[in-house]
Amino acid sequence: MKLIKFACGLLLVTTFTLSALIYPVSSLATDFRRIEIDQPLPSFTIKDLKNKSYSSADLAGHNTLLLFWKVPEVQMNRDYSLEELLMVQNMYTWYAEEKGFIVYAVYIPWNDDMLTNSETDAILALKAKYDLTIPILVDRNLTLFNQFGVKATPCTLLANQAGEIVFNMSSYPWSAEKKLKKAIEELLGVKTARAKYAKVNPEKEKTV
Repeated sequence: MKLIKFACGLLLVTTFTLSALIYPVSSLATDFRRIEIDQPLPSFTIKDLKNKSYSSADLAGHNTLLLFWKVPEVQMNRDYSLEELLMVQNMYTWYAEEKGFIVYAVYIPWNDDMLTNSETDAILALKAKYDLTIPILVDRNLTLFNQFGVKATPCTLLANQAGEIVFNMSSYPWSAEKKLKKAIEELLGVKTARAKYAKVNPEKEKTV
C-alpha cells in the first residue's frame, strides 16, 4: 500500500512538473494576442452606454490607457476587473488634468452582440458607488475584443502620444498595481510616486 501511494505521489509530481514546463504560469499573463509593443494602436470606433461615439482618432497627441473589463456573471470572492478599474480610476483622477491622460474602460459584454439589463444595472451601480468618471465604452459584437486579441479580463494597455503601444498587461497578477502604476508614471514623465496617490479599496462603499 505504501509503495502504491508513493508511486501515485511520484506520478502527480512528475505530471505537475511537466505541465509547468510545457504550460508555464507566466504564459497565461502575457500580452494581447494581436498587438505588440511599439506597434501603432489599431484604429477603432466604439460607443458608450448612451450611444456617444469615441474613436481612436480622439487619442492623437495623448497618452492613453485602454482597460478591457467585465462584470462577473457569477458571485466571486474577488472581482479582479473591478480592482483594476478602481486602481485605474484613481490614477486617472490624479493625472488626467495635469498630464492630459486619457483612459477608456472598454466593457466586454457577456453576450456577443448585446448588453443585458443586469449588466447595465451593475455598471450604473458601480459608477454611482465609486464615483467613476472614466468613460465606460461597450464593446458590442466584441469588435475590439477580437481586434486586439484580448486574452482575459481585466486586460490593459498603454499608448504614448505618438499612438505607439508601450505597455500591456493581461489578467491581474499579484504585482499589477505596482507594475501598472510604474508604467503609467514613466509614460507621463512622473519620476516619483505622488504622496496624494492612495489605493482605492473596492470593499469600501461610497458614503452617502
